[in-house]
Amino acid sequence: MTVKATDRDSGHFGHIEYFLYDGFHNYEKSKAFQIDPSSGHICVSQDIDREEDPSAYDLLVKATDGGRCQLFIGNTMLLT
Repeated sequence: MTVKATDRDSGHFGHIEYFLYDGFHNYEKSKAFQIDPSSGHICVSQDIDREEDPSAYDLLVKATDGGRCQLFIGNTMLLT
C-alpha cells in the first residue's frame, strides 16, 4: 500500500517525508509495519499471526514538508 501527499512548493521546500505510528493517540513507531519515508510505501515489517495478533491495525500516517515552518498532516488508516 502506498500513501501520497503533495505540496505546491518546489525544490527542498516541497519534499514530503512520511512517518508511521501505531494509532492516532499513540506516537510510538509501528512495530508491525514500516513506511518508506520518501515514497510513502507501507509494508509489513514482521510476521503477523492471525490467531495471536490483533485482527485490525489502526495506523497514523504523518506527512511533513521540507519548509522552514514545517507543516504536517496526519491521517488514520484501519487495516484488517
